Amino acid sequence: MFKHLKLKHHEAFSEVEEKRRQATMASSTASRSRQATIRESFINKGRGKYPEESPKAKAITSKLLKIITLDLQPVSIVEDPGFKELVRELDHKYEIPSRRSLMRSKLPTLYQHTKELVKSALKDVSAMTLTTDLWTSRVTESYMCVTCHFIDTQWDMKSFVLATTIMLGSHTGEKIGEQLKDIVTEWGLEGKIQAVVSDSGANMLAGIRHAGFKQIPCLAHTLNLVVKDALNGTSGLNEIVKKCSSICSFFHHSSKSSDKLKEIQCQLGLPEHKLIQSVDTRWNSTFYMLERLVEQQTAITTVLCLLGKNSLCLNETELQIIKNCLLSLKPFEEVTGEISAKKYVSVSRVIPLSTLVIHEVQMLKQGEEKSDPSVSATASTPEDNDMPTPSVSGCSLWVLFDGERDKSQMHRASSTDAHVEMRRYMEEIITTLNEDPLKW
Repeated sequence: MFKHLKLKHHEAFSEVEEKRRQATMASSTASRSRQATIRESFINKGRGKYPEESPKAKAITSKLLKIITLDLQPVSIVEDPGFKELVRELDHKYEIPSRRSLMRSKLPTLYQHTKELVKSALKDVSAMTLTTDLWTSRVTESYMCVTCHFIDTQWDMKSFVLATTIMLGSHTGEKIGEQLKDIVTEWGLEGKIQAVVSDSGANMLAGIRHAGFKQIPCLAHTLNLVVKDALNGTSGLNEIVKKCSSICSFFHHSSKSSDKLKEIQCQLGLPEHKLIQSVDTRWNSTFYMLERLVEQQTAITTVLCLLGKNSLCLNETELQIIKNCLLSLKPFEEVTGEISAKKYVSVSRVIPLSTLVIHEVQMLKQGEEKSDPSVSATASTPEDNDMPTPSVSGCSLWVLFDGERDKSQMHRASSTDAHVEMRRYMEEIITTLNEDPLKW
């Protein structure tokens, strides 16, 4: 038909062909319109937010709560523009919970859930020890923290923080004791507490007695008091420590001096370490401050001279006193590090470590008046100061312990081994007459 129209009726064919082309175009446009509508509706549907109780929303919220609780991020992070942008990029369908919702609902729910898990873990524990301490926040709010320690059925040491509770008013022994009893009761630990480890403050001792528990002094706290008294009581040393603290303050409060120190450290090939400022509440911070000053002595002196701060430079006598002081304090620093660990039972180390420290101090006293670093330094001649200084790194106290153990093994009488062997033999099951006695 189309061939006949094209050959015999050209005008009619052109008219029909035009209508056919327009119909095809209209059909194609309609089809594309329908496809766009379907695609658009699918996309619009995908832009909807997850329902709050949906599995996906709950899973993401759970991770958000972990960021806040495990990484100690502020709850206000959910209001930060950068955090919101990150979440939108990761999953635009997730609705970030408000700060109010986190504080009033989600965090309390997580706390209760975690508390039940901890209670379940503590239910089968028959004996445990508590550690407790009072501390003050930066905004001068006082808190008491209580942690329990125990060995589980798999012989792994476990620790849980039971409470960090605010302490209002005066910290009397009675108030501390009542707080301890309330925490123990809340967690259902009555009859399980073997001892409470704490500092030896009068109010803490009275509080633990009031609660009816046995108290074990914290060795780290005791060492802190001993060393602080020694530092303050050594003639001339306290002034040197204050001078060292002034040196650190100068570099911490001057960007020009800090930049110059980095430059000189690089030129001298020294480690680009920052200076450490001491803290009154921790004696070992003084140790680390002095240790770092000795390490960076050449760079520090160079910078101070270049900046016209010659009065802060340590002279040879002061430097020698610091080195001898570090040599004397190194055993105490090692013990503090050993006793502050959390992954093993530390009370069994108290007696050997204390004995080793006493032994080390006695050895130092026998070494040319080194128990008094000021006397040793002032009595030395310039030629003495040119001699190599003993390394303050020291050896591990456990090397001394191993040596004493080996000596005791060497001096053990042979009769001791025979006695032990005979006792073991007598405890064996009696064999029959037809059995070989050599196989026992």
